[in-house]
Amino acid sequence: MECVYFDRTLFPEEFAGLDLNSKSLNYFFSCPGVTPFFVKKGETIVHLSENGTSLDLSISAPYDCIVDRSNLYDISGGTARSKGVREGELFFKLLTENEYIDSCKSQFSMESDEITGEKAIICDSGKGPQWLHSHGFALKDYKAIIALGLSSGLPALFFRCSELRKYDTVHFLFEDKTVLSYVVQSVKSSRGLCEKEAAFRLTENDLEVMQGKALLKARIDSPRDTETKAFCNSAPGLPERIRQELFMKYARDYGTALKAFGLSWPEKEQEGSEGGRPAAGDPCYVYLMTDTTNGFHKIGISNRPEYREGTLQSEKPTIELVCAKQYPSRAIASAIESALHAVYAGKRLRGEWFELSERDLEDIKLTLK
Repeated sequence: MECVYFDRTLFPEEFAGLDLNSKSLNYFFSCPGVTPFFVKKGETIVHLSENGTSLDLSISAPYDCIVDRSNLYDISGGTARSKGVREGELFFKLLTENEYIDSCKSQFSMESDEITGEKAIICDSGKGPQWLHSHGFALKDYKAIIALGLSSGLPALFFRCSELRKYDTVHFLFEDKTVLSYVVQSVKSSRGLCEKEAAFRLTENDLEVMQGKALLKARIDSPRDTETKAFCNSAPGLPERIRQELFMKYARDYGTALKAFGLSWPEKEQEGSEGGRPAAGDPCYVYLMTDTTNGFHKIGISNRPEYREGTLQSEKPTIELVCAKQYPSRAIASAIESALHAVYAGKRLRGEWFELSERDLEDIKLTLK
């Protein structure tokens, strides 16, 4: 990494008497309002001029590099405000692609809600999932963004988009034509331009794809519309290949954090007759559980509901299995689970947890009899 300081070595000798702290001295970066940004060798990084003098100077890139000028911003309340630079202060940094990628490490921590006990991943950008702006993969047109975190205590992929609606299907295209698809079961409001948010259960296989394959495009299909909404990488400043590498690194850092926090994958990936992943055609159950401390209920699927009860009780001992019904395959069980979730969508608390009436419970018990 090369640091460039705002001093007289930047200027020709004929400007030796220039007042570097003068308010009439202006500098204009080639990518205004963007940091970091990429420039090729010989391209202009910043242009300097001063009112009332003949100063007209450009500083060019000595090699293909990424310019980091984050020190020229004050960030408060989530808003970046430009600030001046004085003589002797750091002006900007130059990094090679590898140096920049190595410098971008996502720091995760974990908290538990003091009331519900639900776990959440906290990242260095603040509470909640680490929403990807300058680091990672951003999607254009509808300002859709993605992040990794926890939903109902389980690994999850979060998706924000102003056009997102229930029952939409979100597809992500990776290199080698690998596609991950998720159905929106519920949408909640969020702040900002991308004011609608959905959380999708993340499997270990999904995360492995994100860690090792470049994310190319995304698309939303809606059962209500004949046209789809397609997205691609449009973030300013950095080439697509760098942003793809940053997202893969972000996914790897997330996986490392999951292991460090002692979090395991849902039982549907680790259960089975010998502890392995169940086959798609194995029998599967739809179950109803209750949390005796608050009366909330969970509607889910599992190849071994008693095992699932045990894993949940390890986190919260007051969770009990109420009933379960076996179906010939996971696909059928998943369809029944989705139908029940849709029926009681208006009573959803979070994830698979619902606040149900006695009549609701009797109906579900009858369904799972």
